[in-house]
Amino acid sequence: MLLPISHEKMTVRRLPAVTIAIIAVTIVAFVLASVASEHAARDLGYVPERANFAGLFTYMFAHANLWHLAGNMWFLFLCGLSLEDRWGRLAFGIYYVVAGVVAAGVHHLATSDPSASLVGASGAVAGAMGAFLVLFATTKIRFVGFAGIRLVSFAAPAYVMLPLWAVTEMLYGIVFHGSGTAHWAHVGGFAFGAVVAGGFRAFGIDRRLDDAALRAAVLGNDPRVDAARALVAKGEAEQAVALLEGLAKEKPESTHVQEALRDAASVARASSASVPAAARTPSSTSTSTSASVGKSDPAPFFPPVVK
Repeated sequence: MLLPISHEKMTVRRLPAVTIAIIAVTIVAFVLASVASEHAARDLGYVPERANFAGLFTYMFAHANLWHLAGNMWFLFLCGLSLEDRWGRLAFGIYYVVAGVVAAGVHHLATSDPSASLVGASGAVAGAMGAFLVLFATTKIRFVGFAGIRLVSFAAPAYVMLPLWAVTEMLYGIVFHGSGTAHWAHVGGFAFGAVVAGGFRAFGIDRRLDDAALRAAVLGNDPRVDAARALVAKGEAEQAVALLEGLAKEKPESTHVQEALRDAASVARASSASVPAAARTPSSTSTSTSASVGKSDPAPFFPPVVK
């Protein structure tokens, strides 16, 4: 048996709050089900012959035993933190649940025991693994395992190890279809993840989600950037520049703030250059009018404020 212990994409831009929350909720659900009754986990599962709709969502938070829970949560942590960092918290949270539902649907179609209750997060986690394969194919994953009685460790790229796991699950589903393990839920979740991630990349959705996640990580969704852009749109670029200059001092590492500041400054300079010369110098009309009313001093000049 091989156990993945780390990979090269474990550095993230901000706390993987959704991944941590899913793990926490799943652990709490396991504890509560264990305390409630020996059949509580089974009652939360999805039973194909009953097609219980609620079970499509609750089954992924129920587990048969501690090892079942620990394995799924560890795999979720390894894949989830990278996917959440790439797609953002909301998108990843929705994706995880949908992947679990799709995996249950594949199990519904392929199972040889429709009366058995499906429990466990492995279908949703397999969905995360399929997406990880597409988005981080060359990432090296470190494994530990036993070669005989000797403990060994090695690293291999995701494009080798993850398809190998998926093919193994497919073969197990064919050969050991009555084993009690939902191999086809794993295969269905994995295929769903690969297809969705591939589609996201092909249509530019992956890039847009990644940009939004970066913006949220760097800016913390600071509303002042949007407020400054709104000021520019209303023709109040100089006020936008002042707002962004203050924000740039707070977050000098933010490329998004610097970009917004450059845009606002450019608009402010263009607006200043477009002000007519007559609006920036004393007019001869005001001087002659002053003389005609008998004032010996020239009329005071107050430079206009250009907004």
